[in-house]
Amino acid sequence: MVDNNRRLANHIDGTIQSANQEVNNLRVELNVTNQKLLELSMQTPVWFIQLNTHSKPDETGFNQFCQLMNLFAPETIHMNKMVEENKTLNSSNRQLQKEIENLKQQITNSENRNKEALLAATSDRMRLKQEKSELLNQIQEMQNTIDDKEEQLRDFIREFELQMKESEEIMKEADEERSRLTRERNELSRRHQDQLEVVTSLRGEVVGNEKRLRELDSELVILRQASAQLQSSKRRSLHISVEESYSTHTKSFNISGMKIRTTLIQDLNSLGGTEPNTSSQIQDPLLIPTSSPASPRHFLCQGQGSGGNSSSSEDVHVDSVISGGSVGHSYTRRPKIVQHLSGSLSRAFRRGRNRKSLSVLPNVVSVTRCNCMPTYFSIQVRGTCSNVRRRKRKRFLQLTRTFPCTSEWRADAVLVWLELVMHMSQYNKECAENIKSGKVLLGLSLGELEKCLNIENVLHRRKLWLGIEEFRNPACTVANMSAAGQLDHWWVCEQWLRDVGLTQYASRFREHLIDGRTLCSLTRKDLDRHLGMEGKKTHQDSALRGIELLRMLSFNTQRLDERRQMCQSCDADLLVWNNARLVQWAKSIDLKEYSSNLRDSGVHGALIVFDTTFTSDDMANALGIPVNKATVRRHLASEFDSLVKPA
Repeated sequence: MVDNNRRLANHIDGTIQSANQEVNNLRVELNVTNQKLLELSMQTPVWFIQLNTHSKPDETGFNQFCQLMNLFAPETIHMNKMVEENKTLNSSNRQLQKEIENLKQQITNSENRNKEALLAATSDRMRLKQEKSELLNQIQEMQNTIDDKEEQLRDFIREFELQMKESEEIMKEADEERSRLTRERNELSRRHQDQLEVVTSLRGEVVGNEKRLRELDSELVILRQASAQLQSSKRRSLHISVEESYSTHTKSFNISGMKIRTTLIQDLNSLGGTEPNTSSQIQDPLLIPTSSPASPRHFLCQGQGSGGNSSSSEDVHVDSVISGGSVGHSYTRRPKIVQHLSGSLSRAFRRGRNRKSLSVLPNVVSVTRCNCMPTYFSIQVRGTCSNVRRRKRKRFLQLTRTFPCTSEWRADAVLVWLELVMHMSQYNKECAENIKSGKVLLGLSLGELEKCLNIENVLHRRKLWLGIEEFRNPACTVANMSAAGQLDHWWVCEQWLRDVGLTQYASRFREHLIDGRTLCSLTRKDLDRHLGMEGKKTHQDSALRGIELLRMLSFNTQRLDERRQMCQSCDADLLVWNNARLVQWAKSIDLKEYSSNLRDSGVHGALIVFDTTFTSDDMANALGIPVNKATVRRHLASEFDSLVKPA
């Protein structure tokens, strides 16, 4: 606007200058004309003056004038023309004066408008200066705020780095602890195998001793019958000799059986099966109860009319000891009477002399897995295990055998179940205060459970609730839990997340104690809100497809492993492929340089099969193949199609 006003002012100034120049020219011409008129007026006769003044002229002068006019006719005409031109110039001058006045008025108006515009521009400039100063102040404040935020961010980053270092140290310690536990487990497994061999050898020796004892008993019966046929004088001496021989051999065998019994009881006590002072309750399975020591008469009275089994009684007894963790009552051995057996007294005494005593190795038998317990709930006897934990395990085994139904559990059984089966020992204190029996535990609602145990973690609450829901079934015990219930959070974090290629979320899953039941109940909302997969739809799909595969197999991990083992060397059964198998497949199709990108990408066989929108382009993006490498992508597409179509 200011520029337009300036241009208008310059135009008006130029117009005024040109008009002034024209007026000056006209004034010059007018002055020349006036001078000529003055000259003419000086030469005008008296009669002409009289004529102009309307007085009666003199006739003589007039005539003279007429004569003069006739003489000066051309000059008169020229003068008339000049007069007309003078009039014209006067009229033009007046018009120019009017135009000049109009122009002056316009200039004045324009100057006024320019002044107003200048004032407005000045006010705008002042306002802009104020706004500029305000903006500068705001920018300064924002800069100060940014500096403060940057400082806070630096502090946060430093704290976060420290926390990460601490977490890494904790993870390293946990890895070392896990490796140590693995070594201990392997050592215990080795010791377990050794002790099983010892037990097997002891069992064989016991069976052999029992057979030899039955043979000796049969020979004694024959001797008893033969002695009845002798004369009364000889029968007395022969009977005394037989009693002494039988007493000697029976004592020797009872001493060997006592050694075996003592060793087995010590081994079982180390496993938490029975107390050391149960000798009064546990009878020796190898001894024959008699009213008088080493009495053949009494033995024969008990043995008459009884039959024996072909299977070894010691086998049943040892199996019951190892499987049940407690020693039952011994039984009385009833020897089988053999009617036709060749032998003699010398043979019986020779066997007694040549019989070797049983050798027992004083080792401790470690039981790592009981047949009545689930796979994950293994009891290991460690040298470093505290007495409290041993007592808990022992008490829990005794209680679960005595009260297999959950509603019959006492408070201590509930505590041990919460710690050893559910792996939620952090809630033991609240559980001990508020839950006094298994019946109370099964009767709790979800709100009461949260209130009693003060569980703030949503997934912890869900895990415990799902476990209680399963145990509400009277037929459900610790020994026959569902397949999903047998998968603890360690299996989910270490095995399942590695199979689906999402090991980066292991810490979150471990924090929320995600076991098999909780894993089966997870939704996309849970993955997004609680398990660190915010906005990562691909990873959410990967986890959900992996859960869908487990549901399809009813959480039978053994069947899943068998199918994966069968397709390890052939490109078949894509549904059960894990992330590592896909990496192997990528290497086999000459994409080794990109295969490492598949790790922790969340791509596995179930995702490819169940997700119909997953294409070769998605696989190429997961492998990190650039878009400009069209040949490599076409090669991957052909191999991918040949892999997916059979599935």
